[in-house]
Amino acid sequence: MVQLKRKWLLLLPSYATDQSLFLFPASLKANYKSKLLHIMVKNLENYDELRQLGAALVAGMRGLDHAYPPNLLDAASLAYEAWDSPRRL
Repeated sequence: MVQLKRKWLLLLPSYATDQSLFLFPASLKANYKSKLLHIMVKNLENYDELRQLGAALVAGMRGLDHAYPPNLLDAASLAYEAWDSPRRL
């Protein structure tokens, strides 16, 4: 920072003012939600069978693969995939 007669000037690198830097979290969230929705819609075809298989498992083991809400592993996997392939809004 440089002080110029009671005014402050903050010098930022050019990449810090790029708009895409600020849109990246929104893009990540949109990509995560689209991947989650895709899996949930795919699970609708065999919903009853998947739920039956998941009912035999411990609560922490059930997840998207058994037509239950995502567990921690599912959420981390989806976030990793969303981070690898962000899309522009």
